[in-house]
Amino acid sequence: MPPIERSETDYTELSSFIRCKRKWYNRFWCDYVPIHEASALGFGQVLHEALDAMYKANFNLDAGLTSWKQHCHEFIPDTKRNPEVGRKILEAYYTEYFAKNKLIDVLHNEVLFNFPVEDVTFIGRIDRIISWEGSVYVLDHKTCSIGLTLRWFEQFFPHFQLVLYTLVGKSYY
Repeated sequence: MPPIERSETDYTELSSFIRCKRKWYNRFWCDYVPIHEASALGFGQVLHEALDAMYKANFNLDAGLTSWKQHCHEFIPDTKRNPEVGRKILEAYYTEYFAKNKLIDVLHNEVLFNFPVEDVTFIGRIDRIISWEGSVYVLDHKTCSIGLTLRWFEQFFPHFQLVLYTLVGKSYY
């Protein structure tokens, strides 16, 4: 494999390099892309867009549902990821975090960043920087089809993306 000559990278590229150097080489050096996007990835992206719309409209569920309806045809549905499931997730999210009472204040939405660490600049986008119960946090949505068990959380230890986003968030406050 040729040496890395770029000075910018993001979490996706770095994690690909750590997990499988051949996959990294094919995707980021040769610029090969999959013929079909995985259903889970497409579902997560469309759900992410709907959540962004909801936040930007001051926690308005209708804005999120409208975005979902406009974009839910952009992924290949399956039994776990389909338009009905996405709608239910948005409604449940709204009920849990906004309908009862507004639990968070959004300080920054969709934070694009360039964060230098020695000779490399990490680039990316943080979903939100929020205030919750008097403290500042990075809020990054993740979608998964399994329950939030200890096994699910173990995949993030240590998790470079979360550490990087926390450092970037701290640079704001």
